[in-house]
Amino acid sequence: CRGIARYGKGFVVASNEEGIILLDESLNVVNFSHAGKGLDLHGIAISGDFAYLAETKLNCIGIYDLSNGLNRVDEICFSSNRATDICHINDIFIEENSLFVSMFHLPGQFNIGGGVVEYSLKKKKVKNVLYEGISQPHSVMLYKNDLYFCNSEEFSVRKENNILFKRFE
Repeated sequence: CRGIARYGKGFVVASNEEGIILLDESLNVVNFSHAGKGLDLHGIAISGDFAYLAETKLNCIGIYDLSNGLNRVDEICFSSNRATDICHINDIFIEENSLFVSMFHLPGQFNIGGGVVEYSLKKKKVKNVLYEGISQPHSVMLYKNDLYFCNSEEFSVRKENNILFKRFE
């Protein structure tokens, strides 16, 4: 399993082996779908009755209807190449009408490393490139209007441009 998010009183799990799994508050399986299986699922975020799943293999975020059979109903793609993992979308976070996406390689900027982008769910396009040149960003989240994320290659946790924690060797 690569991602878990709260949905109502239960949870939604993104699993590369099983696909999408709905759990109740006691962690019992309520429903599951093999949708997304084999797409190298990573992060997951919930908005209403929809799950947004990072489908790393396709360079997309698949949108799944949780209230109607867990079917894939739409997608947000960051590359037209669906055969090779180019962007390596790692994690996502939704706040109001913004989707925050961490990826190892920004679209069209393969050589400068990864970053975090803000995607407008209303306008259906990238609103801002918030950070670029970041090595292996993931676990992105917005908390009290501040953006937090991990930068795996440098072993750090960041709050925007500030390093909060860094493992030293």
